[in-house]
Amino acid sequence: MASKSAPAVSPGEVRRMLQDGGEIAFLDVREEGVFSDTARTSLGRVPRHPLLVLTSPDGVLARLAAAEIDPSEFAWVRVLESGTHAWRAAGLPLVGGREAMADEPNDCWRRPYDPYADAGARQRYLDWEIGLLRQIAREGDVGFRIPG
Repeated sequence: MASKSAPAVSPGEVRRMLQDGGEIAFLDVREEGVFSDTARTSLGRVPRHPLLVLTSPDGVLARLAAAEIDPSEFAWVRVLESGTHAWRAAGLPLVGGREAMADEPNDCWRRPYDPYADAGARQRYLDWEIGLLRQIAREGDVGFRIPG
């Protein structure tokens, strides 16, 4: 059963809770392709702390995701007010790198030049490109010339 609505919590309130020793799990729910190595709050796998704080760049996606959380999973679910933008503006720490992701991203296409693409992706791409040039040359009815 999904929760109806999660209250918002400000970055300052979260900072105070952390300073008071509160156990908080952060979950950034932005789309994987939008992740940058410098714009995410913390998290490995989602630990079972009493408080789960969801965030997204502006908080909108986090609010939608919060409505889908089973209330029996966490004692309190909150949405970071104004999202990660507000977190950054408050000067609070951000964790970078894909090591902080809850799961390995396996539901998206990787560009061959992406440093996180699977082994052999670059070579497969280059093989495809070279094969494409050969295919164009074989067909002969292409309206441009390949120099060389």
